[in-house]
Amino acid sequence: DVLEKERMLVEKLLTEAGYSNLARTNADAAWVESLRVAGVHSATGPLLQVQGLHGDLHLRFYRLPETAVLAVKLLEDMGTDPRVRILAELLVEDICEGNRGISLDRRSEVEQLLPLAADLLDAGKPLLRGDALLSSGKAYYYNIRLRDVEERMAMRSDFQKVVVAIDDLLRSQGADTNTILLLDGERTDTPFFKERLQYKFPNVKGCGARVPDEQLKVMFGRMAANGYAAELPVALSSNQS
Repeated sequence: DVLEKERMLVEKLLTEAGYSNLARTNADAAWVESLRVAGVHSATGPLLQVQGLHGDLHLRFYRLPETAVLAVKLLEDMGTDPRVRILAELLVEDICEGNRGISLDRRSEVEQLLPLAADLLDAGKPLLRGDALLSSGKAYYYNIRLRDVEERMAMRSDFQKVVVAIDDLLRSQGADTNTILLLDGERTDTPFFKERLQYKFPNVKGCGARVPDEQLKVMFGRMAANGYAAELPVALSSNQS
């Protein structure tokens, strides 16, 4: 999820600091290889990676055995179980109501509280009470009913946007709803995503916990095989910024 200008900035800073053995590695190819190594997927044909990063949902379309990404789509704020975000929003609202003089950046605090919200949902208790740590480092008491999450969820149809976006992307690549969808990452490799996507796409499965580790092993293995020398050194011209 790193932008090209951000990559160039990092490369420029490292080059100016004296690091000359720089190269970009193909993380997409390493991801495809890690699927085989981890025993997750080895067949050829269309494949869609569904990955949640920093609260956003990233869709990447492949046509194996080729490892190049043929199409991408980003869905902001859709990369987690919607109930997690709803609960994080309710936590922020409850804290604000209980502390009238507090001034918060609600969006950033919602992001801050996503891990807590996920843990609270997993616990499944009908009453959610405790202290939530905000980005300021201060903890604030909250008191929420779990059914409040379900009631607000019932009023939303946000997840249908994910289904429509996936269907549109597949159609744009000449693929259909039988395409393999791989849920990648702890935010999307969940029963919530799997159950709801399977209504439209029958071939949905999770990557599991091994894939990220195997992806790193594949990338470092390639570097080791090359004697840790950059195969494609980064060349920065003086007019790049």
